[in-house]
Amino acid sequence: MTPLAGLLPDGIAAALGLSPAFRGRQVFRWIHRGIEAFSDMSDLPAALRVSLEEQARILTSTVDTRSESEDGSVKLRIRLHDGAAIEAMSLQDGRGRRTACLSTQAGCGMGCAFCRTGLMGLARNLAAHEIVEQLLHLRRETGDVGNIVFMGMGEPLLNFDAVAAAVAVFSHADGAAMSLRRITISTCGIVDGIRRLVEEGPVVRLAVSLVSAVPETRAALMPVSRANPLPALREVLGVYQERTRRRVTLEVVLIDGVT
Repeated sequence: MTPLAGLLPDGIAAALGLSPAFRGRQVFRWIHRGIEAFSDMSDLPAALRVSLEEQARILTSTVDTRSESEDGSVKLRIRLHDGAAIEAMSLQDGRGRRTACLSTQAGCGMGCAFCRTGLMGLARNLAAHEIVEQLLHLRRETGDVGNIVFMGMGEPLLNFDAVAAAVAVFSHADGAAMSLRRITISTCGIVDGIRRLVEEGPVVRLAVSLVSAVPETRAALMPVSRANPLPALREVLGVYQERTRRRVTLEVVLIDGVT
């Protein structure tokens, strides 16, 4: 079965052999309107809807659990096709605006001392459709979101291709039509990944978990800094700002007596 959520309209048409090609755009639009069954895609021929049911899947994942905090934020535990579990959140601010916080890996191999996910180890990267499906689940549970941040489980820049493909889906005019200025990649500081963003895009907002500007402290808390030292990180962030004209957000975890 072909998973469709991570494909653009042309990709859907090519993967399913749809003709005329505009059928791919029709399917894409329905998916991102939240339709869960091909039988509900009313502008497609009945025979095509039956054929799609036999060869493709809109969703390959399911929501295991849902929890809601007092401020209205919602966390979903999502079960993937192979049994792996990830988390996605819809964060709500004081004005009722929502931000989707999405995972890019099942588990994480970064080993940051202050992060429970980082201590779990990495199971695998997520495919583009598994990233996009998180937004579909969140929108079904909480309504539209105004921003997206790749800040859930995993290091986004170590799953670059799938993240870039998901961003292309999120920003497509026939889908969520999310402005790139409303999409943020949060990284623990992968220098080569930031360099790829500069060279290839997408030109999204960038947030970096600095945690500490003291090299020894950062290395003790974040093993990633050994291969991505602060001088190299600072240099590539300067290049990113210069080339993209986007500000970089530096994130700090406050640990009593440490940072």
